Amino acid sequence: MAMTDYPYPTSFLNPMPGNPVAAAVDAIAEVLAGGNRSDWNMMEALKAGAEIYYNYEGQHSCNNLNPNTGGGDLGFAGWDYLACTTLIMPSGADGENDMFLPAPWNATIYMEQCE
Repeated sequence: MAMTDYPYPTSFLNPMPGNPVAAAVDAIAEVLAGGNRSDWNMMEALKAGAEIYYNYEGQHSCNNLNPNTGGGDLGFAGWDYLACTTLIMPSGADGENDMFLPAPWNATIYMEQCE
C-alpha cells in the first residue's frame, strides 16, 4: 500500500482511496478510539486497516489475502513484469547493520528469477 500512496484514488493493484496509508491509519484509530486494547479489539483494528487495501469498496464478505486474485487493473503479474523489465530495484540486507536476515543483492539470481 505504501508504494501506491498517491493523493488520488487508484485501482491498478486493488481499488484504493487517495492517500491509502492515511486512510488505513484513520481506520485503525477509529476502532481504537474508545481505548479498548483487548486482543479482539486490536485484531478488529488491524482488519479495518487491511480493508483499505483488500476490500476498500466493500464487495467481499472477508479480506481475500491471495495475491493471485487481486481486483486491480494491473494485478500482481503486471508488477512482476515491470520489476523485471523496467523497474529493477536492487535491494538487499547485510544482516549486521540492519534488522533483516542476510540477503545480499545478486543480479544473476535476480535475472534467473525473472526468466
